[in-house]
Amino acid sequence: IERLPLSDNLLRKHVSRVTSQYDYILIDTPAGLSRTTQFGIDAADQIVLVVSCGSYALRGASALVAWMGETSARQHRSAPAIKVLLNNYDDRRRFDRELRREVAYIFGDGLYQTQIRTSVKIVEAAARSVAVVELAQNSPSATDFRRLGCEVLGLPVVVRTTDESALRPADSAAQKDRTRLKLVS
Repeated sequence: IERLPLSDNLLRKHVSRVTSQYDYILIDTPAGLSRTTQFGIDAADQIVLVVSCGSYALRGASALVAWMGETSARQHRSAPAIKVLLNNYDDRRRFDRELRREVAYIFGDGLYQTQIRTSVKIVEAAARSVAVVELAQNSPSATDFRRLGCEVLGLPVVVRTTDESALRPADSAAQKDRTRLKLVS
């Protein structure tokens, strides 16, 4: 990876042409240290590092963060800001709770408060090429993704205690008028 040229910030140049048209541009890259990931990180102002709960979770995250620092230093520019999202999280597992505490210690406010819980609905949705919020609107996973969306956008989250599926952003109609979102995948 260190030998791969970044082609003079190719993706960053293309994205910069449309940044004034959107409040957020999301670039989804494969997990791991690939050329595609390198281009995505180079074009980013902020990185959402998805950490799947498991025994190697922190090793992979640490390697990626170190790699980002080295790459940024070689390019003589600051590294993008990092936010961390825990995926496949199960609060019943002690390992997951301990991992969350460790990630919170390392990344502080960079850890999203929302965790994406383990669910077969996510796997089913991926197999059907649909979002889990479309396939299983009332599932805990769909609730997690709606909560994450609110957190990413800085919107307050309102949860009715008797029906978690009632999660919704406060003032969503007013915010929708002000926020434009582009997903690049």
